[in-house]
Amino acid sequence: MESSQLKKTTEVYDNNAAKYHAKFSKYEEYRRQVLGFADLLQPESRVLDMGCGTGVNAGLLSDAGHKVTGVDNSEGMLEVAAEHCRSAVFKYSSVLDYRPEDSYDAILLSFLIVHLTDDEADLLLRRVSGFLCRPGYLYISFMTGKAAGYETTSFSGSELFFNYYSSEVIRGKLEGEGFKLLRENSAPYVETDGTKTEDIFQIYTLL
Repeated sequence: MESSQLKKTTEVYDNNAAKYHAKFSKYEEYRRQVLGFADLLQPESRVLDMGCGTGVNAGLLSDAGHKVTGVDNSEGMLEVAAEHCRSAVFKYSSVLDYRPEDSYDAILLSFLIVHLTDDEADLLLRRVSGFLCRPGYLYISFMTGKAAGYETTSFSGSELFFNYYSSEVIRGKLEGEGFKLLRENSAPYVETDGTKTEDIFQIYTLL
Protein backbone atom coordinates (compact mmCIF):
# COMPACT_ATOMS: atom_id res chain seq x y z
CA MET A 1 0.00 0.00 0.00
CA GLU A 2 1.30 3.45 -0.91
CA SER A 3 1.90 5.99 1.82
CA SER A 4 -0.01 9.25 2.02
CA GLN A 5 3.26 10.98 1.13
CA LEU A 6 3.56 9.11 -2.15
CA LYS A 7 -0.10 9.61 -3.04
CA LYS A 8 0.14 13.36 -2.47
CA THR A 9 3.37 13.60 -4.43
CA THR A 10 1.86 11.66 -7.34
CA GLU A 11 -1.06 14.08 -7.45
CA VAL A 12 1.32 17.04 -7.66
CA TYR A 13 3.17 15.41 -10.56
CA ASP A 14 -0.13 14.69 -12.31
CA ASN A 15 -0.90 18.41 -12.25
CA ASN A 16 2.56 19.67 -13.17
CA ALA A 17 3.96 17.13 -15.64
CA ALA A 18 4.54 19.60 -18.46
CA LYS A 19 6.39 22.04 -16.19
CA TYR A 20 8.54 19.23 -14.84
CA HIS A 21 9.41 18.08 -18.35
CA ALA A 22 10.32 21.60 -19.43
CA LYS A 23 12.78 21.91 -16.54
CA PHE A 24 14.45 18.50 -16.57
CA SER A 25 14.26 17.26 -20.17
CA LYS A 26 17.58 18.91 -20.99
CA TYR A 27 19.25 18.95 -17.56
CA GLU A 28 22.80 18.18 -18.62
CA GLU A 29 24.16 16.48 -15.50
CA TYR A 30 21.32 13.96 -15.41
CA ARG A 31 21.64 13.29 -19.14
CA ARG A 32 25.36 12.67 -18.77
CA GLN A 33 24.92 10.19 -15.96
CA VAL A 34 22.20 8.19 -17.73
CA LEU A 35 24.13 8.10 -21.00
CA GLY A 36 27.15 6.79 -19.11
CA PHE A 37 24.95 3.98 -17.79
CA ALA A 38 23.60 3.28 -21.28
CA ASP A 39 27.16 2.83 -22.55
CA LEU A 40 27.81 0.06 -20.00
CA LEU A 41 25.01 -2.11 -21.34
CA GLN A 42 25.12 -4.67 -24.11
CA PRO A 43 23.40 -3.59 -27.37
CA GLU A 44 19.61 -3.87 -27.29
CA SER A 45 19.49 -4.50 -23.56
CA ARG A 46 16.05 -4.72 -21.98
CA VAL A 47 15.78 -1.87 -19.48
CA LEU A 48 13.09 -1.25 -16.86
CA ASP A 49 12.78 2.44 -15.98
CA MET A 50 10.87 2.53 -12.68
CA GLY A 51 9.43 5.93 -11.84
CA CYS A 52 10.04 6.92 -15.45
CA GLY A 53 8.29 10.29 -15.15
CA THR A 54 7.98 12.10 -18.46
CA GLY A 55 10.20 9.62 -20.30
CA VAL A 56 13.37 11.70 -20.48
CA ASN A 57 15.65 8.84 -19.47
CA ALA A 58 13.61 6.32 -21.45
CA GLY A 59 14.26 8.44 -24.52
CA LEU A 60 17.99 8.59 -23.88
CA LEU A 61 18.20 4.84 -23.39
CA SER A 62 16.04 4.13 -26.43
CA ASP A 63 18.14 6.43 -28.59
CA ALA A 64 21.20 4.50 -27.38
CA GLY A 65 19.69 1.33 -28.83
CA HIS A 66 18.06 -0.26 -25.80
CA LYS A 67 14.54 -1.65 -25.37
CA VAL A 68 12.88 0.32 -22.60
CA THR A 69 9.78 -0.23 -20.49
CA GLY A 70 8.80 2.71 -18.31
CA VAL A 71 6.57 2.43 -15.25
CA ASP A 72 5.11 5.27 -13.21
CA ASN A 73 2.38 6.06 -10.66
CA SER A 74 1.47 9.33 -12.40
CA GLU A 75 -0.91 9.28 -15.34
CA GLY A 76 -0.06 12.89 -16.09
CA MET A 77 3.64 12.15 -16.37
CA LEU A 78 2.99 9.12 -18.56
CA GLU A 79 0.89 11.19 -20.96
CA VAL A 80 3.86 13.49 -21.51
CA ALA A 81 6.21 10.50 -21.78
CA ALA A 82 4.12 8.87 -24.51
CA GLU A 83 4.14 12.13 -26.46
CA HIS A 84 7.89 12.73 -26.28
CA CYS A 85 9.24 9.18 -26.42
CA ARG A 86 7.45 6.92 -28.88
CA SER A 87 10.16 4.25 -28.94
CA ALA A 88 9.58 3.00 -25.37
CA VAL A 89 6.66 1.12 -23.81
CA PHE A 90 5.02 2.90 -20.88
CA LYS A 91 2.84 1.33 -18.20
CA TYR A 92 0.72 2.87 -15.46
CA SER A 93 1.34 1.06 -12.19
CA SER A 94 2.35 1.65 -8.63
CA VAL A 95 6.11 1.25 -8.57
CA LEU A 96 5.72 -0.60 -5.27
CA ASP A 97 3.28 -3.17 -6.64
CA TYR A 98 4.69 -3.64 -10.15
CA ARG A 99 5.50 -7.22 -11.10
CA PRO A 100 7.19 -7.60 -14.52
CA GLU A 101 6.26 -10.53 -16.72
CA ASP A 102 9.86 -10.92 -17.92
CA SER A 103 13.31 -10.29 -16.51
CA TYR A 104 15.37 -7.27 -17.53
CA ASP A 105 19.04 -6.73 -18.26
CA ALA A 106 19.06 -3.43 -16.40
CA ILE A 107 16.91 -1.32 -14.09
CA LEU A 108 16.87 2.44 -13.72
CA LEU A 109 15.77 4.03 -10.42
CA SER A 110 16.38 7.68 -11.24
CA PHE A 111 15.37 9.87 -8.29
CA LEU A 112 12.55 7.47 -7.43
CA ILE A 113 13.40 6.65 -3.83
CA VAL A 114 13.51 10.39 -3.05
CA HIS A 115 9.69 10.29 -2.95
CA LEU A 116 9.43 7.11 -0.87
CA THR A 117 9.36 6.65 2.87
CA ASP A 118 12.18 4.62 4.37
CA ASP A 119 9.94 1.54 4.55
CA GLU A 120 8.83 1.94 0.91
CA ALA A 121 12.42 2.34 -0.27
CA ASP A 122 13.44 -0.77 1.66
CA LEU A 123 10.62 -2.73 0.04
CA LEU A 124 11.55 -1.58 -3.46
CA LEU A 125 15.27 -2.26 -3.04
CA ARG A 126 14.54 -5.76 -1.74
CA ARG A 127 12.43 -6.56 -4.81
CA VAL A 128 14.47 -5.23 -7.73
CA SER A 129 17.03 -8.04 -7.71
CA GLY A 130 14.20 -10.40 -8.61
CA PHE A 131 13.47 -8.37 -11.75
CA LEU A 132 17.00 -8.73 -13.18
CA CYS A 133 18.76 -11.28 -15.35
CA ARG A 134 22.25 -12.38 -14.30
CA PRO A 135 24.44 -10.54 -14.90
CA GLY A 136 22.28 -7.46 -14.49
CA TYR A 137 22.82 -3.75 -13.89
CA LEU A 138 21.15 -1.20 -11.62
CA TYR A 139 21.31 2.59 -11.84
CA ILE A 140 20.07 4.52 -8.83
CA SER A 141 20.17 8.23 -8.07
CA PHE A 142 19.06 10.13 -4.98
CA MET A 143 19.85 13.18 -2.86
CA THR A 144 21.72 13.58 0.38
CA GLY A 145 22.16 16.47 2.77
CA LYS A 146 18.78 17.26 4.34
CA ALA A 147 16.04 15.77 6.48
CA ALA A 148 12.93 14.22 4.92
CA GLY A 149 9.85 16.42 4.59
CA TYR A 150 7.54 18.33 2.28
CA GLU A 151 9.05 20.96 -0.02
CA THR A 152 7.89 23.24 -2.81
CA THR A 153 9.77 23.18 -6.11
CA SER A 154 10.40 25.47 -9.05
CA PHE A 155 7.91 23.52 -11.21
CA SER A 156 5.11 23.37 -8.65
CA GLY A 157 3.67 25.65 -6.02
CA SER A 158 2.34 22.61 -4.17
CA GLU A 159 4.46 20.63 -1.77
CA LEU A 160 6.00 17.25 -2.59
CA PHE A 161 7.50 14.74 -0.18
CA PHE A 162 11.27 14.39 -0.45
CA ASN A 163 13.45 11.88 1.33
CA TYR A 164 17.23 12.04 1.61
CA TYR A 165 19.67 9.16 1.93
CA SER A 166 23.36 8.70 2.56
CA SER A 167 25.51 6.94 0.00
CA GLU A 168 26.64 4.46 2.64
CA VAL A 169 23.09 3.49 3.63
CA ILE A 170 21.95 2.80 0.07
CA ARG A 171 25.13 0.89 -0.68
CA GLY A 172 24.62 -1.24 2.42
CA LYS A 173 21.04 -2.05 1.51
CA LEU A 174 21.91 -3.06 -2.06
CA GLU A 175 25.01 -5.03 -1.14
CA GLY A 176 22.79 -6.92 1.30
CA GLU A 177 20.69 -7.95 -1.73
CA GLY A 178 23.74 -9.21 -3.64
CA PHE A 179 24.61 -6.10 -5.68
CA LYS A 180 28.19 -4.94 -6.21
CA LEU A 181 28.96 -1.24 -6.61
CA LEU A 182 30.69 -0.46 -9.91
CA ARG A 183 30.65 3.32 -9.99
CA GLU A 184 29.57 6.30 -7.89
CA ASN A 185 29.47 9.96 -8.84
CA SER A 186 28.06 13.04 -7.18
CA ALA A 187 27.17 16.57 -8.19
CA PRO A 188 25.88 19.61 -6.29
CA TYR A 189 22.31 20.75 -6.85
CA VAL A 190 21.22 24.29 -6.02
CA GLU A 191 17.70 24.50 -4.61
CA THR A 192 15.29 27.27 -5.53
CA ASP A 193 15.90 28.94 -2.15
CA GLY A 194 19.65 28.97 -2.76
CA THR A 195 20.52 26.05 -0.51
CA LYS A 196 22.61 23.20 -1.87
CA THR A 197 22.14 19.47 -1.69
CA GLU A 198 24.18 16.71 -3.27
CA ASP A 199 22.93 14.38 -6.00
CA ILE A 200 24.35 10.84 -5.81
CA PHE A 201 24.56 8.53 -8.83
CA GLN A 202 25.42 4.86 -8.31
CA ILE A 203 25.71 1.92 -10.72
CA TYR A 204 25.68 -1.67 -9.48
CA THR A 205 25.97 -5.10 -11.03
CA LEU A 206 24.23 -8.30 -9.95
CA LEU A 207 26.09 -11.49 -10.86
